[in-house]
Amino acid sequence: SIGITEARRFGPEDAAASQAELQRIKDAGKTVMVSPYVGSDEDRAVISLIYLDGEFSHAVGWNLNIGTEPSDELHPAEDVIDVEPTAVERELADFALSPVAEPPLYGRVDLLRASDQPMLLEVQLVEPTLFLSRVPGLADEFAAQIVGRIDKAAARK
Repeated sequence: SIGITEARRFGPEDAAASQAELQRIKDAGKTVMVSPYVGSDEDRAVISLIYLDGEFSHAVGWNLNIGTEPSDELHPAEDVIDVEPTAVERELADFALSPVAEPPLYGRVDLLRASDQPMLLEVQLVEPTLFLSRVPGLADEFAAQIVGRIDKAAARK
C-alpha cells in the first residue's frame, strides 16, 4: 500500500540531516526506503499500475504531500487521479512482473515519472492498495476472479 510513516523530503544541501534521519530510523529497527524526489505537474510524480488476474487493469497517479518535517501518519495526504500510462510505463511495469512464474491474482507496480524514462519504485504483490473504487464495477469483477481462482484450485485437488 502507499502507507508510509516518517516520510520526509531532503534536498542536496541537507546531506548531513538526511544521513542522521536515516540512521535514527534504522537504529529504531525500522525499514527505510529512499527514493529520488521527482517533481511533476498534472501527470503526478508517481504512477501506480494495477494488475488483476495477471492483466493490466487501470492506473492512478499520485503525489504525497511530503514536507521537510517528519510525518507519523500511515497515509499522509494523497492527491490521487486516474491516469493513462504511457507505452514505456506499461512496458516497464509488465517487465517488472515478468519474473513471477504464475500470473498473480493482483499486484501493483509503482513507477516514478521522470522526464523521458520512468523509474521502477516498487512491485507490490502482498496487500497493495488497488484503487478498485476508481473503476465502476471493478470490485465485483475482482471478487469473481478470486472465486474463479478458488474454484480452479479446488478442481485440481
